[in-house]
Amino acid sequence: VVVREPAAKFVLAMETSGLMAAGESWRWIHKAAHRFLRYELPVNSALALVTFSGRQVTLEQPLIQVTSQAVRARLADTIPGKYHLATDTAEPGCVSCVLEEVVERVVRGREGGTHLVLVTAGGRRQEEDRRRAEELASLHQLRVSVLLLPPTDSGQFFDRLASRTGGRSHHLANTGYGLDLLLQLNTAFDQVLREESKQLMEAAETVHLAEYYSSEEGLSRGTFTIDLSLGRDTVFSVYVEDEEDHLVEAVTFTDSQGKQYGPFTKMSSHFDPVNIKTINYLGFKPPFGDPGQLGRPWTYSIRWSGTRLRSVTRKSLVTVTSKPRSRKESDLLAIELRSSGQSSLPLTVVASVTLGKQPVLNATVVLEVEVENENGTVFALPPLALLDDGRGVPDLVGDDGLYSGRLSSYPSPGRYRLTAWVTGDAATRAYRETPDPGTRYTGSRILPGPGALRPTGAFTRRVQGGVVHLDTVPNTDILPPAKVVDLHLLELEDSLELVWSCPGGDYLAGTVTGHQLLASPSLG
Repeated sequence: VVVREPAAKFVLAMETSGLMAAGESWRWIHKAAHRFLRYELPVNSALALVTFSGRQVTLEQPLIQVTSQAVRARLADTIPGKYHLATDTAEPGCVSCVLEEVVERVVRGREGGTHLVLVTAGGRRQEEDRRRAEELASLHQLRVSVLLLPPTDSGQFFDRLASRTGGRSHHLANTGYGLDLLLQLNTAFDQVLREESKQLMEAAETVHLAEYYSSEEGLSRGTFTIDLSLGRDTVFSVYVEDEEDHLVEAVTFTDSQGKQYGPFTKMSSHFDPVNIKTINYLGFKPPFGDPGQLGRPWTYSIRWSGTRLRSVTRKSLVTVTSKPRSRKESDLLAIELRSSGQSSLPLTVVASVTLGKQPVLNATVVLEVEVENENGTVFALPPLALLDDGRGVPDLVGDDGLYSGRLSSYPSPGRYRLTAWVTGDAATRAYRETPDPGTRYTGSRILPGPGALRPTGAFTRRVQGGVVHLDTVPNTDILPPAKVVDLHLLELEDSLELVWSCPGGDYLAGTVTGHQLLASPSLG
C-alpha cells in the first residue's frame, strides 16, 4: 500500500468588514495579495478565494489549479477593491463561518492538505465562534495561518488556532508607513509558502533590509553579504510608495575588490503592480553570480531624484534576497526553532541546525524574545545564547546540532514572540553523510572522528519561532542550575582530584549556593 501525502490546497480568506478600511490598510493588503497570487504561488498549486464580513461569507473563486499566467491574473483580479469593503458594519468577521464554508463548499470531503490563510482584523470574537472554529479545524485537519491587523484583541485566540493546527500567526504592526505593512504582509505570505514547500532549496533568504527617507541626503549607501550557501537568483529590490514617481535615479554596486558595476539607471516595471522596483540590467547579467564574491561584502549606492524638493517625507525599503546556490538536498541548510510552551516553565527553547539533514556544530545561535504585555506595550528581553552542550532536557547530548537554553526572565504576562539569529563562520562544521568509524558516543557528548566533519562556510539566518502566551508569570525561583557536563577525574600521587565548570544558580546565570558530591566504593 502506497500512502501519498496530499498536495497542498490554499484557501485565501480575506475579511472585507469596515474594520479593514482603516487608513490605507486595504491598499497594501490588496498589493500583497496580488504579489502572492501573481508572482509567488508555485505552479500547479490549487487555490480558492473567500471573502467574509460579519457572518456573511462569499466564495469568490472556487478551488482552481494555477497552471498559467492567465489563471494568476484571474485570481488577482478577483480580490475586492477598497470600494467593495463593507461600510455598514465594524463587526469582526465570523471565523467559524469561514471554516464551515471551506469544509462544505470549497474542499468538500477532500480536506487533506488544506491550508487556510486568514487575512483579518482584531476585535473581540464571541466565545462560541472561537470554540466552533477550533473544533472545525481539528475535526477536518485544516492548517490555519493568520495575518492579523490591529487591533489585536483576539490575538491569543488566533495564536492558539494557528499553533494547534500547524500554521503560523503573524501580528502586523502599524508604524504609520504603508510600506512597512506591505513588507510584513509579503513576509507572512512567504512564510505560508515555506511551510508547504517540498523544495526548500527554492525558498529565497533575505540577506539585507534597510530603510531610507526622502528627507535625507540624495545619496544612500548600504552593505550586504551573500553567504557561501546562497548566490542563486539574487534580487536587489526597492519598495516604493509610488511605482511611477519612485525617486530611484541610479543604483551602483561595488564588489570586495573595488570593481564598480553601473550606475544602472533603468528600473524594471515587472513588479510595478506591487510597488517593488528591481533593476533592468539591459541584457547584462546581474553582478552577484560570481562564486568568488560569495561570503564577501558588496556595497551599493542609490542616487535619489529631487528628494530635497519634496515637503512630504517618503519612505523606501531596500531588500536583497538570494536562493540556495545548490539544489542538492545534501547542501540545504535547515533551521527549526521550537519551545516547550506555556504549560512547562521555565520556558525551554531548542534550535535544530542541520546541513543536508546532518547536525551542524560550532554555530552561534542567539535567541531574541519580544514581549507584548496586556496593555499592548512591546519590549525586548536581553539576548539569550542557545548552546549545543547537552546541559539539559531535551538537549541531553552535546555536539548533536541541537542548541538549547532556558528563559530566566519573565517580566510580565503577555505574548512572548521568539526569533533566533543563527550564524556560522570558519570554525562551523557539519557531519558528513557517511559516518566516520572513529566517531565516539559517550552518552553526554558526541566526539567526532578525524574525518567526520566538513566545513559549512559562513552563513547568517534569521528564523521565526512560535509565540507563547503566559497568563501569569512565576514569582519564585523556578530555574535550577544547569547540569555539569565537563567533570574530570585526575589521579595524583596520593589523591584524586575532581575538576568541573560551575554552572549558574539560574541555569547558566548567577551563582550556585553549593555542590553535593556523592561517592561510593563500588557501582553496586
